[in-house]
Amino acid sequence: MIDAGLEALLAGVECPSLALLAGLRKREEPDAPELFAQVLEELGLVPGLPTDSGQALLEMARSWAILIVHGKLDPVEGADMIWWRASTE
Repeated sequence: MIDAGLEALLAGVECPSLALLAGLRKREEPDAPELFAQVLEELGLVPGLPTDSGQALLEMARSWAILIVHGKLDPVEGADMIWWRASTE
C-alpha cells in the first residue's frame, strides 16, 4: 500500500493523507491500512477499507479506476498501477 500511495502521489493524485501514506517507512507498514482508508475517504472513493487483504486490493484497483474516469489520474499510469500493484500483491 505504501508503494501504491507513492505511485499515486507521483501520478498527480492529491489529498492530505496521501503524502503521509507514501512517506511511510518499511517499519511503519502496519500504519498503511489506516492511512490508505483515510486517503480513500478524503478522495470520496470508498466508505471504508475492507479488512480482507484481497478485498482491499480490489477496492484499491476500483479507486484508481475511478480516478482515471474523473481525470485525476493519467490512464496509462493508472492502468500500470492497477496491473502491477493490485494484481500482483
